Amino acid sequence: TAQQRAVDMMFMGIKEELLQNCAKAIFTTQAEDKNKAVKDVRALFDKWFGVIEDQLPAEGFTHGLSYPTPADLALLNITIAALPFGSAAKLAQYDFRKWKKVTTLCDKVKADENVAEYLSGSTHTDANPFGV
Repeated sequence: TAQQRAVDMMFMGIKEELLQNCAKAIFTTQAEDKNKAVKDVRALFDKWFGVIEDQLPAEGFTHGLSYPTPADLALLNITIAALPFGSAAKLAQYDFRKWKKVTTLCDKVKADENVAEYLSGSTHTDANPFGV
């Protein structure tokens, strides 16, 4: 539906906001002021994961369907990709698991047959060519 596409786009937009600011923190801000980079990442994640957590159902996928949609996949990407999200989380010693509904959803998305098949054969999620 149009409403589901709007929610998917919102989650993908949040992912892009996080991507840009995580990259800035690990590649630019950290070089100038590591403490500021840590604070920026923590504030960024707390801000957006608070919004995300409020939007998620207590169980199941975001739209209540039997399969994940782009909203679910965007969130999974944020929580498992090495760059820039994982590197930023590592820098800030940030644990995404503090968000219960996020963790529950991401576990469900990873368990989806098609997603699991993709993840088992992909090296992109763990790729960290910069070693950060």
